[in-house]
Amino acid sequence: MFTYPKINTIWKRDINNKIIEGDFSQPEFDAIKLWNISEKVDGMAIRVIWLQEPQYLDFRGKTDDAIIPNELLLKLKELFTIEKLSNQFKESKDIRLFGEGYGKGIQSGGKYSKT
Repeated sequence: MFTYPKINTIWKRDINNKIIEGDFSQPEFDAIKLWNISEKVDGMAIRVIWLQEPQYLDFRGKTDDAIIPNELLLKLKELFTIEKLSNQFKESKDIRLFGEGYGKGIQSGGKYSKT
Protein backbone atom coordinates (compact mmCIF):
# COMPACT_ATOMS: atom_id res chain seq x y z
CA MET A 1 0.00 0.00 0.00
CA PHE A 2 1.23 3.50 -0.81
CA THR A 3 1.67 5.61 2.35
CA TYR A 4 0.07 9.05 2.27
CA PRO A 5 2.75 11.61 3.17
CA LYS A 6 2.38 14.08 6.02
CA ILE A 7 1.66 17.62 4.81
CA ASN A 8 3.21 20.21 7.10
CA THR A 9 1.34 23.41 7.84
CA ILE A 10 2.82 26.65 6.50
CA TRP A 11 3.03 28.64 9.73
CA LYS A 12 4.31 27.98 13.23
CA ARG A 13 1.78 28.18 16.06
CA ASP A 14 1.95 29.73 19.53
CA ILE A 15 1.25 27.90 22.81
CA ASN A 16 -2.50 28.44 22.27
CA ASN A 17 -2.28 26.82 18.82
CA LYS A 18 -2.87 30.20 17.13
CA ILE A 19 -1.15 30.71 13.76
CA ILE A 20 1.92 32.96 13.78
CA GLU A 21 1.56 34.32 10.25
CA GLY A 22 4.89 35.07 8.60
CA ASP A 23 6.86 32.64 10.80
CA PHE A 24 7.29 29.55 8.60
CA SER A 25 7.17 26.07 10.16
CA GLN A 26 9.88 24.76 7.80
CA PRO A 27 12.91 26.65 6.40
CA GLU A 28 12.11 25.61 2.82
CA PHE A 29 8.75 27.42 3.01
CA ASP A 30 10.67 30.71 3.02
CA ALA A 31 10.97 30.27 -0.78
CA ILE A 32 7.24 30.92 -1.25
CA LYS A 33 7.18 34.51 0.06
CA LEU A 34 6.08 35.79 -3.35
CA TRP A 35 3.05 33.49 -3.51
CA ASN A 36 -0.45 34.11 -2.18
CA ILE A 37 -0.75 31.35 0.43
CA SER A 38 -3.04 30.30 3.25
CA GLU A 39 -3.19 27.68 5.98
CA LYS A 40 -3.88 24.03 5.01
CA VAL A 41 -7.57 23.35 4.41
CA ASP A 42 -9.31 21.13 6.99
CA GLY A 43 -10.94 18.56 4.76
CA MET A 44 -10.43 15.02 3.53
CA ALA A 45 -7.11 13.69 2.25
CA ILE A 46 -7.48 12.82 -1.45
CA ARG A 47 -5.30 10.85 -3.87
CA VAL A 48 -5.68 11.01 -7.63
CA ILE A 49 -4.07 7.91 -9.15
CA TRP A 50 -3.48 7.81 -12.89
CA LEU A 51 -1.59 5.18 -14.85
CA GLN A 52 -1.04 5.51 -18.59
CA GLU A 53 -0.28 1.85 -19.26
CA PRO A 54 -2.64 0.18 -18.68
CA GLN A 55 -5.02 3.16 -18.72
CA TYR A 56 -6.33 3.61 -15.17
CA LEU A 57 -7.77 6.54 -13.20
CA ASP A 58 -8.96 6.29 -9.61
CA PHE A 59 -9.71 8.56 -6.65
CA ARG A 60 -9.01 7.50 -3.09
CA GLY A 61 -8.79 8.95 0.38
CA LYS A 62 -5.92 8.70 2.83
CA THR A 63 -6.46 4.95 3.00
CA ASP A 64 -7.85 2.59 0.38
CA ASP A 65 -10.87 1.99 2.65
CA ALA A 66 -11.79 5.69 2.96
CA ILE A 67 -15.23 6.56 1.60
CA ILE A 68 -15.25 9.70 -0.54
CA PRO A 69 -18.58 11.58 -0.34
CA ASN A 70 -20.47 11.33 -3.64
CA GLU A 71 -20.54 15.09 -4.28
CA LEU A 72 -16.76 15.31 -3.85
CA LEU A 73 -16.19 12.26 -6.06
CA LEU A 74 -18.28 13.80 -8.85
CA LYS A 75 -16.24 17.02 -8.63
CA LEU A 76 -12.95 15.08 -8.75
CA LYS A 77 -14.12 13.22 -11.87
CA GLU A 78 -15.01 16.56 -13.47
CA LEU A 79 -11.67 18.20 -12.60
CA PHE A 80 -9.29 15.29 -13.21
CA THR A 81 -10.08 13.67 -16.53
CA ILE A 82 -7.83 11.30 -18.47
CA GLU A 83 -7.59 13.93 -21.22
CA LYS A 84 -6.41 16.66 -18.83
CA LEU A 85 -3.93 14.38 -17.08
CA SER A 86 -2.58 13.11 -20.43
CA ASN A 87 -1.98 16.68 -21.59
CA GLN A 88 -0.32 17.74 -18.34
CA PHE A 89 1.86 14.68 -17.72
CA LYS A 90 2.97 13.66 -21.23
CA GLU A 91 6.25 12.08 -20.14
CA SER A 92 4.99 10.29 -17.02
CA LYS A 93 3.56 6.79 -16.75
CA ASP A 94 2.53 6.64 -13.08
CA ILE A 95 1.06 9.74 -11.41
CA ARG A 96 -0.20 10.23 -7.87
CA LEU A 97 -1.50 13.64 -6.88
CA PHE A 98 -2.16 14.41 -3.20
CA GLY A 99 -4.55 17.07 -2.04
CA GLU A 100 -7.41 18.00 0.22
CA GLY A 101 -11.10 17.70 -0.62
CA TYR A 102 -13.43 20.00 1.27
CA GLY A 103 -17.01 21.16 1.35
CA LYS A 104 -20.20 20.88 3.32
CA GLY A 105 -20.13 17.83 5.60
CA ILE A 106 -16.38 17.18 5.26
CA GLN A 107 -14.56 17.95 8.55
CA SER A 108 -14.84 21.73 9.03
CA GLY A 109 -14.42 22.22 5.28
CA GLY A 110 -17.91 23.68 4.90
CA LYS A 111 -16.58 26.99 6.21
CA TYR A 112 -14.60 27.41 2.96
CA SER A 113 -17.62 27.38 0.66
CA LYS A 114 -20.20 30.11 0.09
CA THR A 115 -23.22 27.80 0.40
